[in-house]
Amino acid sequence: MSVRGTRVGQHLQLPIAGVTPPPTEDAGQRLFPTGNFRSYRPVYRDKMPPCNNACPTGEQIQKYLDFVKHDRYLDGYLTIMEDNPMPSVTGRVCYHPCESACNRGEHDEPIGIRGVERFLGDYGLALPENPIKATLPPLNGTTVAIVGSGPAGLACAYHLRRLGYASVIFEALSRPGGMLAGGIPHWHLPEEILDAEIAKLLSLGGIEIRCGVRIGTDLSWADLTAHHAVFLGLGQDVGRRLPADGADARGVVGALEFLREVGFNRPVQVGRRVLVIGGGNTASDAARSAIRIGGGSATIVSLEGPDELLIVAEDLEQAKDEGVGFATNTACVRVLTKDGTSSGAVRGAVLCRARLAKDETGAVVPQLEPGTEYEVECDTVLVAIGQVQHLDWLPSHLVERGLIKSSDYGMVDSTPATPATPATADTPATAGTPATAGTPATPGTPAAAGTPATAGTPATPRTQACVFAGGDVVRGPSMVVDALGDGKRAAHNIDAVLRGQTLQPDAPVEVMPYEGLNAAYFRHAPRIEAPLTAPADRRRGQRIEVTLAYSAEQAVAESDRCMSCGVCNGCDNCYIVCPDVSVIRDARVNGHYSIRTTYCKGCLVCVQECPTGCLEKVPEMDFDEPEAVTRMETAFAPYDGAHAEQSAFTRQLIEDQIAEYDAQRRRAMPPKANGATGARS
Repeated sequence: MSVRGTRVGQHLQLPIAGVTPPPTEDAGQRLFPTGNFRSYRPVYRDKMPPCNNACPTGEQIQKYLDFVKHDRYLDGYLTIMEDNPMPSVTGRVCYHPCESACNRGEHDEPIGIRGVERFLGDYGLALPENPIKATLPPLNGTTVAIVGSGPAGLACAYHLRRLGYASVIFEALSRPGGMLAGGIPHWHLPEEILDAEIAKLLSLGGIEIRCGVRIGTDLSWADLTAHHAVFLGLGQDVGRRLPADGADARGVVGALEFLREVGFNRPVQVGRRVLVIGGGNTASDAARSAIRIGGGSATIVSLEGPDELLIVAEDLEQAKDEGVGFATNTACVRVLTKDGTSSGAVRGAVLCRARLAKDETGAVVPQLEPGTEYEVECDTVLVAIGQVQHLDWLPSHLVERGLIKSSDYGMVDSTPATPATPATADTPATAGTPATAGTPATPGTPAAAGTPATAGTPATPRTQACVFAGGDVVRGPSMVVDALGDGKRAAHNIDAVLRGQTLQPDAPVEVMPYEGLNAAYFRHAPRIEAPLTAPADRRRGQRIEVTLAYSAEQAVAESDRCMSCGVCNGCDNCYIVCPDVSVIRDARVNGHYSIRTTYCKGCLVCVQECPTGCLEKVPEMDFDEPEAVTRMETAFAPYDGAHAEQSAFTRQLIEDQIAEYDAQRRRAMPPKANGATGARS
């Protein structure tokens, strides 16, 4: 009902009843704020989507899916590059923990996030110019030393560059990429894709990779810690030996070493009957590669049972489709040779029924079943029972059980370095050959101690390097995306330490559960699976990619399945269903919606009809804005304790009207005569 221009009759002109609101919305609401009826108010507050929370790099998955479904591919690519420097790589090899966490899985099927990620990554590689360059700050003159050019090292270098730091990466192998180049087969990750991603990083400037430099041989710990900061991301690229008789026979090869030789395009010989010892992803990759190269058969021998295999489900299914055999709950107890010597050529192996068990220390050990031994024929044995890293060049107190010890922030207690100017980036550092003292720091050269601090440089000279570590050398064997996340975290922590800041834990987040969504608004739609090359075709060659890419139409359709958990997606439901027209917006974009609290009565229809759960009800008592409608203390209160109060303007208006009413009454009363007593006649 409108009260604009209302004329109040004389008989109704009681205090306040005769006050006619001015003919404007704002002033009218100051007089009669319908928001006074509210005990709860709706509030827009984004939550953390479970996919974002599960991604070790912290990718803003919901955000780039929203861009893709609106055909905004460049915005989606730039969004993913804020957290992940190589989406074309992770879009092929990531084991997608985000999809396991996806709320859509409780509705029908998880979203194919990895397929969309690959689509965006390949889109970015095809751009004629690298759009990230325009977003970078100038170099600040400080260079960080990085050991290892695998995913952890590359991610650290990338995020350091985004913060203004240069970096020099020391890589022991002959080409960059670490385990990406020497551990993942071409049919899983084509080398031209990896090379293009690395070239894209190098094109940013301020990132240098020196291959063929091994720490402990070509570079010492003291040389490293002469830099202001160091990141150790050297991975674990040495396979464990088979603890069985005959392990030195010709034809017994480490699976990691086998995959590295294949990845570096070196000539590799493998028999037609291959046993692969191990139950993880490396065993699967080795077996599938052996079939492609040798043209024969491959059988995975694992202590793990069928339900205990550590092979990712989709890779396990693909391996079976390609003809890989499995001998689960089985151990290899001896390798047999043709001439009976320990160094002869492999002719077979003795296997035994076994299972995984734990000893008194909790370590996993095989438990063999006596009397179940049997022989099998084979001519090659690939060993994939774990991996390590040689860390004898590190101070011993920094190593524990073959891993580098670090804090919760990834920081390593470094041994104080002898004060000296770090080696320049143009000449490989060698022990005892520091650069000339006082040499000005340039991009690619670590800043000398005592260089005046500027934005992004150390606040005070450091006599001890800050050292961080991440990836497999800290975690043990893990996912590529874990290493990328460690590199990102290390870059930001290095920046914080060099600025003299105290490292802080991540702020807690509220992850949006499926129960918090209004699932009735999401129609059921089947997941679009990434296309696969036929098993018979992909077995024929090592360079035939197995998993293929989404088309643009498929990427858009799959992105459109996203429920935008906990994040406003501009659906306009709140704008449409509000009975008081209390929701306003200037664009259908997250952050552009607001509530007119002077109108909103707190019916919470908008909260009930929000599909994504980004709207929530909050008690009115939680707010204390001076201009807001708060508690009511007059007869206007709909009930005792209503969470609203008339504004000071209205209260003053009432008092003024009462005062004016009293004054009018006094003026209208006739004066009394002084001393009048009333005479009698």
